[in-house]
Amino acid sequence: MSIASAAQNPYEVNISAFLGYRNTTNVQSIPDNALAEALDVDIDDFGAINRRNGYSVAKSISNVTDAYSTFDDTPYIVASGILYRVSPTFDLISITPCAATCYCDQGKYLFTNDGFKVFNDTAVSLITPITELLPPTLSAVPGDWPAGDYGCVYTYRNSTGMESHTSPISTLTITSGQQVSVAPVVEIGSYTPVIYLTVAGGSIFYASDGAQLSPNQLVNNSFPLGGKAMALFDGSLWVAIPQVNGSTVVYFSDPYLYHLYNFSANYIIVPGEVRAMMPTADGEFLMIGSDSGIYAWGNSRLKQEIPHGVIAGRPFARTHEGTVLMFTVRGVYESPPFKAHTDTKAMFPPGSTCSSLVLDQDGMYKFIVLSDGAGIAYDTRRHP
Repeated sequence: MSIASAAQNPYEVNISAFLGYRNTTNVQSIPDNALAEALDVDIDDFGAINRRNGYSVAKSISNVTDAYSTFDDTPYIVASGILYRVSPTFDLISITPCAATCYCDQGKYLFTNDGFKVFNDTAVSLITPITELLPPTLSAVPGDWPAGDYGCVYTYRNSTGMESHTSPISTLTITSGQQVSVAPVVEIGSYTPVIYLTVAGGSIFYASDGAQLSPNQLVNNSFPLGGKAMALFDGSLWVAIPQVNGSTVVYFSDPYLYHLYNFSANYIIVPGEVRAMMPTADGEFLMIGSDSGIYAWGNSRLKQEIPHGVIAGRPFARTHEGTVLMFTVRGVYESPPFKAHTDTKAMFPPGSTCSSLVLDQDGMYKFIVLSDGAGIAYDTRRHP
């Protein structure tokens, strides 16, 4: 193509800069130096177009039901009900039976919504043996303890030292010449029961070796199952549980005790069905995407950023600069600061489910979204 001004030849176009992909206006209004369609090409910030490189199959794996890659690029898959880590040579390292459908990670730690914490290819369950424990059975027997009121609870402890919330409290009043006897507590699997007693009239619980019970364990519950989104934020593990009324309860654990949750106090309510949560790298905000809006949680306040929602699946990905990219029903957004990337340039069918990833590939920094292509783009051209 020769380059000339419109005055020289009305049928030639003066291209000063390539504008990339544009499809949010009528087809007659798309600039001459833009593309209405693009297939298997990359367009960089300077407008250069390059055909994408092809790939060959590195490994074929059957019965894969889910896949996830951590922020430090450690890939995991769930195949035939087993969680595997995929090594750099594409070997599968078996970790644990797993039925997870959502995940989050921090550093070398992976968390799954079926209640596992994975580190160095070892999985530890965040779910204690039973969530509703019976109170211990107490009786007075001959002894020389001080007379008064005694309280008793028990927990379950695993081989890593992780200890469950407590059973309900039992109390017993003894008189002079007596002491408290605690009936044996049933052992469950690899968990060992630990019995805690107060002194007469006391409120602090002690084990037989003098260890003191954390007060948090008296009011907390085990890891909540049924989560549709997870995130690590402000030292806690956050788990989103959709409700029948259309909203979502997001529970957060005790700080750094990812298996202990106070269901009556440590939670927030988010409008709509929460589909994704991800913290910004500076730890200031937890970005929350529901089917009806995107919210930012920070400073004990939930703020709505936009009133339209995200696609189910994995619509959030964090950049190496620490911002969160979000695939919504109206294109790609980023926060912080909150801004739209595609609403005035390109719109696509949002899909009914998606998966997203930030990737350095072929010298380009890409936000890649894979969807099933369902639905109609919000801002489609009116004329074919």
